Amino acid sequence: MVQEAVLPMAEADVDLWEDVHEALLLAEPTAVSAIQISVEDGVVVLEGVVRTEVARQLAPVVVSTVPGVKRVISRLTSDTDIQIRVASAIMADRRFQGSKPVQVESFLGNVRLRGRVPSAEHKILAEQIARQVPGVRDVINELTVGP
Repeated sequence: MVQEAVLPMAEADVDLWEDVHEALLLAEPTAVSAIQISVEDGVVVLEGVVRTEVARQLAPVVVSTVPGVKRVISRLTSDTDIQIRVASAIMADRRFQGSKPVQVESFLGNVRLRGRVPSAEHKILAEQIARQVPGVRDVINELTVGP
């Protein structure tokens, strides 16, 4: 069994992390809490969920302007993308064929499902499908059962 040791960041990387965090905070203050930043030897990795596609595209640009950043790797996704992927995944399931579309909302990866489904099984299934979509942190299932 291989064990990985978590080593502290080098002082220069800690300073750079703080500068990157501040730059993101100034550019998109509401999204920073949902972005995980890691820095190693000047390479910055951004992961997590932001509200919009614009924020997803802007974050690496902002970070690349911070002095000392050598490279930016963005693994960010947006709420818009999550909404589309969740809705598509639910509707692609053959058990939802002929059903009304499920309304999907996302806020920093927290997904809310709304609408009517034909059975309690469909309600449970929609939630299970949503939870499997990458980027989804939590699911609030407000689906109602009925015709």
